[in-house]
Amino acid sequence: MEEKKVRTFEEIMKGFDRIEKMQEENAKELAEMREQQKESAKKSEMENAELRKQIGGLNKSAGLIAEEQVLDYLTRTMTFGENHYDAIQQNVHSKRTLSNGEKIEAEYDVLLTNDVSVCIIETKSRAREDDIKDLVENKAAKLKKLFPIFAKHKLYLGIASMSFEKGVKDEAKKLGIGILKPKGDFVEVYDKNLKVY
Repeated sequence: MEEKKVRTFEEIMKGFDRIEKMQEENAKELAEMREQQKESAKKSEMENAELRKQIGGLNKSAGLIAEEQVLDYLTRTMTFGENHYDAIQQNVHSKRTLSNGEKIEAEYDVLLTNDVSVCIIETKSRAREDDIKDLVENKAAKLKKLFPIFAKHKLYLGIASMSFEKGVKDEAKKLGIGILKPKGDFVEVYDKNLKVY
């Protein structure tokens, strides 16, 4: 009987050894799986970053196409909102420190000017409500501070885009902002009831 107990004890010990080895193997496999998951997540993040970069590039390209079409139209007509302009400038960037020490800066896609009026046309691949807000509250508000030569000019605003989010055109019209939308070989323009800013 003692012999049977010994054998059973030895078998139990061998069983524990097997269990221990299985646990070690499982821990090793689990560590390998975690490492593979980390590598997979890293690879996925890199792929997502590349995809975001490509989408950003497409949006930028669409924005540049819209800007070129609108610039071409405005250069040919030199009119917006029943105003004729003498000069047109593209990608105007300015920064300035005001007398009170405040530093301001803005970039304008297109500026149309004459002796009494200046018009800001902002171009986007897809116009959003935030673009309208930025145009009015940031770019228009800074223009006469950045360019004192326009201090007494009437200021008009326009937004050009290949597409508009829902409600953006209505908001622009409500605020007296003109709309330019490239369509094929021409530009559809709504420049009625422009507000002087």
